[in-house]
Amino acid sequence: MFEAKKGLRERVGMYKKHNAARFESLSSHNLTAEELALLNIIKSMAGVDGLAKVFDVNADGTVVPLIDVGEDSSAEELMERLDMLVDKGLLRSEFDAKILTCGMCGGRRLTLKTACPSCGSEYVLKSNVYVHGCGALVPEEAVERLISCPKCGSNIGSVKGPENGFVCSSCSGVFKWLRVLVECLGCGWSDVVENAGQVVLRRYGLTEEGLSILVSTDPVKKLVRRLVSEGFTVMRDVRVRGISGADYVLDIVAVNVAHLESRIYMVFRRVGFIELLDTAVKKLDIDKSLIGNVVGNVRWVAAGPEVEPGAEKIAKTFNVDVEII
Repeated sequence: MFEAKKGLRERVGMYKKHNAARFESLSSHNLTAEELALLNIIKSMAGVDGLAKVFDVNADGTVVPLIDVGEDSSAEELMERLDMLVDKGLLRSEFDAKILTCGMCGGRRLTLKTACPSCGSEYVLKSNVYVHGCGALVPEEAVERLISCPKCGSNIGSVKGPENGFVCSSCSGVFKWLRVLVECLGCGWSDVVENAGQVVLRRYGLTEEGLSILVSTDPVKKLVRRLVSEGFTVMRDVRVRGISGADYVLDIVAVNVAHLESRIYMVFRRVGFIELLDTAVKKLDIDKSLIGNVVGNVRWVAAGPEVEPGAEKIAKTFNVDVEII
């Protein structure tokens, strides 16, 4: 018997040493109290299209949140948190606006300038232009005095127009489009607009999954809301492999780092002997160190909307807790 137990311990040790990374717990998504609060805020702010405008830009070009994020948080940090909820499938987002930023200091106080695409001069004036058959652009004031096209030499009478255009007073070039420049009012950096940075603002709305987290009567989602409100970070559908090699899915793993407490939930419609036995088997076969992020005291809980009479007594035998959702 002793040798058998020793052999089992050695196999478990080798299993953990060589396969810990392989069997690290994976989850569909986790949820914190802060994220749950964000989902509620987005729900309350959403318009008729289901999307909420979360960011705006003030007079000096600073992006400001339209919701309270606390004194120590920035708009950029809020964007990251919202985008994480998008990645988890709880929020959807759509383009709202794009803000140009300085390529040198990152500031957003930029002014636009236009310049000649040929010589770079800013001394460019708007002018009606005509288009010759060869593609040459001819200023309106030159059409009447020219006999032939300055580009191909054929009769000028075949021009079409007028159209909007520009004439450079420095090099006399004629253009349909100008080079667009930006200049930073903070550090003085100036360059073509293509070299400016940008911040993209988006509007956010709840997905069906995100909405169900807030309003669903499903036992798992009700339990998630309760645990998050109690300060737990919740991970759902956590996959882990037991010492026996069997694969399991844990309905909820809830972790409260502040109180060094973790709870592993198996959720059923009705908790009775069979459900408690199922939970106990997982508890015996799973090494808790292979369940990612668990800390401190780890409790195994069989939970459901209904509990059969006598289930609590049986649960004590299995060293499992019972909770009514």
